[in-house]
Amino acid sequence: MSLHFPNLFLKYMFILSISFSFILIAFVDIEGMWEHLLFHSSIEAGGATVAIMLAIMLLTVDTFHSNEKYILFGIAFLGMGILDGVHAVLSPGHEFVFFHSVASLLGSFIFVLVWFKNIQSIVLKYKKTFVLSILLTVTIISLFLSNELVSYIPDMLDKEKKFTDEAILINFVAGVLFLLTSLKLLLDYLKYDSPDDFIFFALTLFFGIAEVIFNSSSLWQYEWWLWHFLRLFSYLLVLYFIALEIQKQKSILNYQAHHDSLTGLPNRTLFTDRLVHSVEKAKRNNTQFAVLFLDLDNFKNINDSYGHHFGDEILKITTQRLNGLVRMEDTVSRLGGDEFTIIMGDLTSGENASVLARKILDKFSSPIQIEDRTLHITTSIGISTYPEDARNTQDLIKFADTAMYKSKDEGRNKFQFYNSKMTKEAARRVDMEASFREALKNEDFIVYYQPQIDASKNELIGMEALVRWNHSTKGLIPPYKFLPLAEETGLIIDLDRFVMKTAMKQFSRWYSQGFHPGTLSMNLAVQQLQKEDFISVLEDLFEKTACKAEWIELEITEGEIMLNPEQSIHRLNEISDMNIKLSIDDFGTGYSSLAYLKKLPIDKLKIDRTFIKDLSHDEDDKAIVKAIIALAKNLNLEIIAEGVELEVEKDFLLANDCHNIQGYLYAKPMPCEEIEKMLTYERINNFNI
Repeated sequence: MSLHFPNLFLKYMFILSISFSFILIAFVDIEGMWEHLLFHSSIEAGGATVAIMLAIMLLTVDTFHSNEKYILFGIAFLGMGILDGVHAVLSPGHEFVFFHSVASLLGSFIFVLVWFKNIQSIVLKYKKTFVLSILLTVTIISLFLSNELVSYIPDMLDKEKKFTDEAILINFVAGVLFLLTSLKLLLDYLKYDSPDDFIFFALTLFFGIAEVIFNSSSLWQYEWWLWHFLRLFSYLLVLYFIALEIQKQKSILNYQAHHDSLTGLPNRTLFTDRLVHSVEKAKRNNTQFAVLFLDLDNFKNINDSYGHHFGDEILKITTQRLNGLVRMEDTVSRLGGDEFTIIMGDLTSGENASVLARKILDKFSSPIQIEDRTLHITTSIGISTYPEDARNTQDLIKFADTAMYKSKDEGRNKFQFYNSKMTKEAARRVDMEASFREALKNEDFIVYYQPQIDASKNELIGMEALVRWNHSTKGLIPPYKFLPLAEETGLIIDLDRFVMKTAMKQFSRWYSQGFHPGTLSMNLAVQQLQKEDFISVLEDLFEKTACKAEWIELEITEGEIMLNPEQSIHRLNEISDMNIKLSIDDFGTGYSSLAYLKKLPIDKLKIDRTFIKDLSHDEDDKAIVKAIIALAKNLNLEIIAEGVELEVEKDFLLANDCHNIQGYLYAKPMPCEEIEKMLTYERINNFNI
């Protein structure tokens, strides 16, 4: 590894300083200057001041993230600075040069502690106590000297040698310790390539050289002046480095305060700031811009199924996709969770935002590959425009968010422009959630049952449990109006369990009364399937309702299974082992793989009504339905079609060997009282339309 200066400025400062020192030695009467006490004292006081500044910066600023090494350096600078300051105040001449020696020894001794990790840890733990001890010691010494008790200080001046042996020994030891520390820091630098290690390596090297010069010189000579210069230069070198590091840390903190740590996108704070500028710019230039609010569909289910590391990867890929679609002047930000926003500026018309929205939806139609998983992620988008929808930042965000929820309500994987009606709908949504929670507490729900018929025999084979919200003022609310809300809020789990308990209890009662209602089909939300306690909840329900497992069939949608096929297979196997039948609901609408399909412990496929409603005239739907029926036969699975409303649809299904039918052609969903009447009639006569 090649040795290099971390900063060009430091490199040139070092070269210029050395050059300047040689010019001074060659052309300036240093001896005369040095004998001038004011000049001498200024140099001494300057070095002491810089040392104390360094100490304060290292001990109070979290520049180095509380690294033990720099805390030790800070303590060393503090002691050296105060002792050198005492020397400068008492006498800048040679009488109290002893303080220079003590300062060097104290500093070098603390510096060398970088070798000992355990001591560093102790210093870090008791940093304040350690620093206060140094301050107290130095203060006592200073008071001691200021009270003219200098007669106790050994005479450090020897007329023959200029220094006593004690002073020479002190400075020699200090020099060795500094040089050892510089070697340690050099090795650290070569190992970690850290600029701060290089800076402190240079510092301790200069200190070590200074002590050698000190020991080999005589007072008032050029070498002795160079000793002072090297110490002061070393302080300035580190001071400049720390100032740069603090500035760098401020820049990093500023970036972190305004950017998302996972994706690197602007966060809510920076997004709001840029939105304010966009409003000001658009107002000044009389232009338009749009705010797009994006929310990933079913992201929570993916997080719960695969873990947060998968969720993080999806957010990163989403960031890459969005950045690849926008212009340089547009802003993509992450507000939090799976919510993203885009500021699309300089539009000739607000409708232009739909071009970007379509591109985003097209991009998200491509599956995401993470490790060995293939995931299908869609997004819902809401759009608000300036100045048509709003002229302030709060409303622009709120309206785009409202439009996004409208996209979700209409089936997800869509974009919607805001209009004033949506505000009322958003308020209605908030009220509905509050009412829904209250309804769950009061069990204000009714379970309806829709018969499933073997059309070849006109016999009842079972029924599906479907929930209705019996609102206190609005009457019966159909499921399509509240189920999306239940899924998004997680309340679907409580609702599912209510339906299961009610329907299982009712079926058990019917069987005990001698009726034969067949199989009870109940929808199973993926959030329910993923709950750790679901199997124990099922077992508890069987015990409390006296319902038998062989009467039960659980339906789960194809798309929800494919969110996490491996986990679904494991959990569905546990359910199948309980002798409960399993059915894939809405088959043909998801992204299922035949490789996974044959691994699933399922008993039945349910053809989605989207393929049934146009059977009378759509050849593509006919082909799809035939293919699903053939697939079920080849896999030895039962098949049932839902949403059958016309005789022509029934005839087509029977002609293609799909006998089991559910739909308005036979019966609408009915409350239990009407089902009991039907069951009574069915006991006497076959089920006929």
